[in-house]
Amino acid sequence: MLDPWKAYFSPSSEDILYEDSQVIAFKDRNPQAARHYLVVPKVNIKGVEELSRIHIPLLDHMIQVGHRILNTTNLLPHQYRMGFHIKPFRSIPYLHMHCLLLPFRNTWQRIRFSEALPFGGFISAIRLLGKIQR
Repeated sequence: MLDPWKAYFSPSSEDILYEDSQVIAFKDRNPQAARHYLVVPKVNIKGVEELSRIHIPLLDHMIQVGHRILNTTNLLPHQYRMGFHIKPFRSIPYLHMHCLLLPFRNTWQRIRFSEALPFGGFISAIRLLGKIQR
């Protein structure tokens, strides 16, 4: 049986950075920053709106994998971004976390991956985890 994430993503073997029983991480095929990776759960989740408290361990694991592949140990928080697109900017109906090493390629991408938009569009992984934990 086809893994559900493969219906939306098809990374080449050389683009895969990490894989375990819960997630797969790979280079984004259309990078919007200096480095742009995706962390995708292997369980079928359409988007952040489907997440609940039972998904906290998965989300926490996705964040840890994001830190690992971006190698954030020596980075300051303003040098990278990890999070999820939400409506109206969610273009793929399958949960995936963006891991970006800044700078962005252009101003539009900086806006698109910002939590500052009044109508939403992006939520940081840490903020999403906090919302679910409440």
